[in-house]
Order: sequence, then C-alpha cells, then structure tokens
Amino acid sequence: GAHEQAGLFLPVGKWKHADLLNETVETIPLADFIAQEHLERISYVIIDVEGKEPNVIRGMRLESNRRNFPVFQFELGGTWTDSRHDENQWGQYGIAMYLTALGYKLYLMGEKG
Repeated sequence: GAHEQAGLFLPVGKWKHADLLNETVETIPLADFIAQEHLERISYVIIDVEGKEPNVIRGMRLESNRRNFPVFQFELGGTWTDSRHDENQWGQYGIAMYLTALGYKLYLMGEKG
C-alpha cells in the first residue's frame, strides 16, 4: 500500500550472524509513480517483491490503467501464502481472476510452466 514499510526477514543459515539493518523505504503505488513522472506507457514490468506481488498489482490500478501496463511479469510462489504477509491480501486465484476479468492473458513461465 501507499507508504508501506519495506523490510527483510531475519538472517538465517550462513547469514545468521550478519548485522541487522533497520532501513525505512518510502513506497508509492506504481500507478501514482507513472502519473507523477508523466509516463504514458510502461512496456514491461517485472514484479518480484517477496510475497507482496498482489499488493503491487493492486497498486497498478489496472481497472483504469490497463493501457499503461500492457505486459507484466510477476513471481508466483509460496511466499504469497507465507504467514509473515498480510492475511487480507489477494491470493493466487484472486489475482488470476482479476487479471483475466480485465482481459489479460496469463502464462506460466519456468521449468514446468
């Protein structure tokens, strides 16, 4: 969401003794960014934000900005259902139905997709 705090998870494995940093990063919805920068069209967007993909997609406001985002790629995986994330965010099925209803064609990419 707007002005959401970004963060990293606690270090584990070989990184478990790494120093912890506490940084705050201002975020804005992607639709607001393109309006602020007077961009008319984004040819390609890659979204990989550790389970917050549904929030970024919602922040694109595709109902009114579909022409601005003709093609985009997002990571689809287990982090979407991770308990560390917002329990009210849309799941994989909800995002798929939302994008399909807006006329997007969905394709799986990867080893088995």
